[in-house]
Amino acid sequence: MRKIDEASTNVVVVYTDTSATVNSVTFCNDGYLYSGANDNEVHKIDPDTMGQVDTYTNHTGEVEHLQFGNDGYLYTGSNDNSTHKIDPSTMGYVASFETTNTVISTDLSNDGQLYVGTTDNDIHKVNASTMDKVDTYTGHSHRVRSVQLGSDGYLYSGSDDHEVHQIDPDTLGQVDTYTSHSADVEHVEFGNEGYIYSGAA
Repeated sequence: MRKIDEASTNVVVVYTDTSATVNSVTFCNDGYLYSGANDNEVHKIDPDTMGQVDTYTNHTGEVEHLQFGNDGYLYTGSNDNSTHKIDPSTMGYVASFETTNTVISTDLSNDGQLYVGTTDNDIHKVNASTMDKVDTYTGHSHRVRSVQLGSDGYLYSGSDDHEVHQIDPDTLGQVDTYTSHSADVEHVEFGNEGYIYSGAA
């Protein structure tokens, strides 16, 4: 993993404490950078020096996704079919949600609901406090690569079925569908101006 100067695009420093593929990186409000990789670990990194501060090693599969929640916890997605809730201050395990397939996307709502996208085509709604499942959205026909809550109150998902779904997060009912992509939808992002952006393969 490399720290790159935005202005010059030159490499400033390289993080070398993992030899595995890095799948996801995120910042927490504690000022540290976190990375998830194919070595099954989450690394806590000082972004100034790119030195390793701590490591989380409780996963038994590759860490595919990382997200810092507005509740102060770090959430992971792994191909050991689980999402782990981690205390970033101690890098300690708090709780987990177990599913039947790889977790590749998450998003946390302001009211404490965690939305978990998986390779079994589903989005699981999970109570982040207890990490217990509340409900499941089954409207996609292929893996869910990205989930994103919009400021308009809806949940948006991108999938390998080439679709973006607009979902009511309270009922998990499908509201609308965007079907103009001809390839896998890798990522969805809700913009400040009220548009949803989707990136496809």
